[in-house]
Amino acid sequence: MVLRGIGRLDMGLATVGGVGIVILAIILDRLTQAVGRDARSRGNRRWYTTGPLGAYHSPFLSISR
Repeated sequence: MVLRGIGRLDMGLATVGGVGIVILAIILDRLTQAVGRDARSRGNRRWYTTGPLGAYHSPFLSISR
């Protein structure tokens, strides 16, 4: 898609293809970094303390302790 866009001098087509490649590269980079970390560097966090649910649940953790 990128080469076709550049060959036809269609910058819109080349840009769309290039952005797709960059997004795919970022996703693959994040996944391989997450797989490469060992358990000690990740910590022993519970499932309910991470993500969007963690933002809701974290204020209640300090109250319950």
